Amino acid sequence: MKKVMVCGCGAQGSTICRKLDQEPNIEEVICADYNFEAAKAVCRLMKKGTPKKVNAAHLDEIKEAAKGCELLVNVMPLQFGANMLRAAMDLG
Repeated sequence: MKKVMVCGCGAQGSTICRKLDQEPNIEEVICADYNFEAAKAVCRLMKKGTPKKVNAAHLDEIKEAAKGCELLVNVMPLQFGANMLRAAMDLG
C-alpha cells in the first residue's frame, strides 16, 4: 500500500495518521480535515504526512483529495459516512 487518506484529524484520526506514518509500505499519508490547521498540526509530527483541507459534506472534495489513494480511513461523524463510501466506490 503506497498512499492512504485519513479523513478526520481529531484525537483518533491523528493517532491513526501517526501510526500509518511508521509503516514502511506506506509512502504518503494524506491527513484530511475541514480544519486545515488540525491537518497541518498532525503532519508536523510526521515524516510522510500531507495536509489537505476537505469538507466531507462535498463528495467532489473527498474524491479530489483521495486521488491515487489505495485506502480511505473515515474518522468523522456518521453523517459523512455515505460520502466517504461513495468516494471510495467512485475511485475504485
